[in-house]
Amino acid sequence: MSPAKHIVVIGLGSFGTAVATRLAENRCRVTGVDSQRERVEALKDVLYEAVIADATQRDALELLPLKTADSVIISMGENITLSLLATLHVKELGAGRVVVKGVTHEHGKILEKLGVSRVVFP
Repeated sequence: MSPAKHIVVIGLGSFGTAVATRLAENRCRVTGVDSQRERVEALKDVLYEAVIADATQRDALELLPLKTADSVIISMGENITLSLLATLHVKELGAGRVVVKGVTHEHGKILEKLGVSRVVFP
């Protein structure tokens, strides 16, 4: 049996929570990250690890297992600036496969220029 995939989900709004929960149901080790304590608390018993952190702050992201995770999923709501900042930091910190929720077509193009593996538009 192969070891469980480890996925870091940054942003636990409605989309991020749905993705993190589904991955956990499928036996992935999910580290969920959000700056809002309520969102993290709601998932702490469902996920492998739940962390309160501001993903726009590089020093907070340095404490996460970004380099060793199989994938990092970024879902920062509708704020393009916050999404781009988190993506930039995650890429610079050595994350391999990075999937980001896009907001607009232009946002998606910028994310591709940053080198993300995939942009999704749910």
